[in-house]
Amino acid sequence: MTPSTARLLDAVAGALRARIRLDVSRLVVALVSAAIASLFLPQPAWVASESSWIWAFVVLTAISVVLEFFAVELPRGGVVSVATMSHVATVLLVPPPFAALSVGSAILVEELVHRRPLARIAFNTASYVLTVSLACFAVSLIGDPRVLVANREHLSLVVMVVVACLAYYLVNDTLTNAIMA
Repeated sequence: MTPSTARLLDAVAGALRARIRLDVSRLVVALVSAAIASLFLPQPAWVASESSWIWAFVVLTAISVVLEFFAVELPRGGVVSVATMSHVATVLLVPPPFAALSVGSAILVEELVHRRPLARIAFNTASYVLTVSLACFAVSLIGDPRVLVANREHLSLVVMVVVACLAYYLVNDTLTNAIMA
């Protein structure tokens, strides 16, 4: 790349940064829009043909609501929710978009009970809906978890769990860091 091209790219990037200021309210609006759009990601084929996941949806939503009210204090400050366990289980056992709606509902209940500000309610709910939607999408690229269990494909199942956890963590952490920045 020539020096003049580099200067041109720097000038364009600077102009874009000056025009596109991403404050908290814009980030929340963008995140809510992305969360709503994520509910329409392609669904795995077994969603329409099966209804066995409905009880998993009901039970895991109830568990998530309860666990949202429990947190573990971290040694250097901050807290972490123990509901993450039920969220990952929901990603693996409930098809999209219902998994995202389950976790989003649990987050919404907890936020409303604690009477958080509207922007925080919107951010937290939308960030978890988007996180779970993207984790479900990643899992659906590997296959149906129920089939992997039935066929005793243990390695594929381990890969699926790792992918679900990584996708969940990376998306959630990125969104949390974005709002903090």
